[in-house]
Amino acid sequence: FHFLMHQVSLIYKQSLKDVESSSGEAGNATKGLSGKFDELGGSVEDVGEAVKGGVLMEAADQLSQIGDKIVEIGDKAKDFALETDESYGKLFATTNLSGQALEDLKGVAQDVFKSGVTDSIDEATEATAIMKQGFKDLDDISLAKLTSQVISLSQRTGTDVQENVTGTTQLMNAFGLDSQKAFDLVADGYKNGLNASGDFMDTLNEYAPLFQQAGFSAQDMLSIMKNGLSNGAMNTDKVADAVKELQIRLGDGSFEANMGIFSEATQNSFNQWKEGKATVADVAQSIQKDLNKMSPEDKQKALSALSSQFEDLGTKAGGSLFNIGKEFDNVNGKLDEAAQKTASQEWQGALNEMQVALLPIGTDILNALLPVLQILGELAQWFSNL
Repeated sequence: FHFLMHQVSLIYKQSLKDVESSSGEAGNATKGLSGKFDELGGSVEDVGEAVKGGVLMEAADQLSQIGDKIVEIGDKAKDFALETDESYGKLFATTNLSGQALEDLKGVAQDVFKSGVTDSIDEATEATAIMKQGFKDLDDISLAKLTSQVISLSQRTGTDVQENVTGTTQLMNAFGLDSQKAFDLVADGYKNGLNASGDFMDTLNEYAPLFQQAGFSAQDMLSIMKNGLSNGAMNTDKVADAVKELQIRLGDGSFEANMGIFSEATQNSFNQWKEGKATVADVAQSIQKDLNKMSPEDKQKALSALSSQFEDLGTKAGGSLFNIGKEFDNVNGKLDEAAQKTASQEWQGALNEMQVALLPIGTDILNALLPVLQILGELAQWFSNL
């Protein structure tokens, strides 16, 4: 393959020199034509004689000597060069990078494209820009790998890169996680059905800070959402909103007014919370122990006392939220599993690498043919003025 590309490159370089040489002759010829137009008053007969001189025909003949297959490769290289240049405009619009830093980010986008997770350099560049905004501290190699994985994760879960980055960065910021741990949690959340209602990332984005303030861990948050969905909750937002309402009820006196429904242990936990010696999560865990011992009738009364959100969830879902398990405690490598490459992606990666290898040739073609196009444009203008 590398030998073939080398030969193609040599053929192109010689052909481009011929084109440039012919273009120069064509340019001189057109200048001569322009002078004749002025001197002879635009005589059509003289124009015909100049064209018979064969200068333009010689340039066309030089181009026609390139083999059909080489022309086809060159055409694809040219198109890819145009597409790549256009996609890089997103980096100018969405980052404040310049100089070498911008060139390095272009290289990251190319590495993402060569990974084969997408057949579009534009999609690879857009995802790279989004990831760079969310994870500025990652080095280029780590950024390229993570971007490729997030594209795969998004494709396989029917979501998009932007919403996954938004939800995951909120999880990172709220709980002090690094990008790898946060995305491993998110990947395992998808695997456990937390996006069944399509609002997993929205819930992380909106409620992660609240759960952290309440004293829950990121793993606890996902476990609570799983408990709700597994027991009939319509979506993760409804579950998270119930936790938010509990925190409000603890502070506005509503819970204290109905505290007699719960055990002495829960009442003590609440009093410790009022003194700043316990968290909302501690009170919630004690409440859960009480609910687990209650009859369905008493459980319904207790949920109504907690909030209308708990009441709406029903005794099964509302009565199970804080039965926090360990299903999200060991998530290392879950993103790697979710984004494992397929044979199709490997094949696409090989095709994409070939396109990137041809990119310099495509750029050379564009640069070499631009003067030819300009000359033809001048000719068209002269003819239209006759």
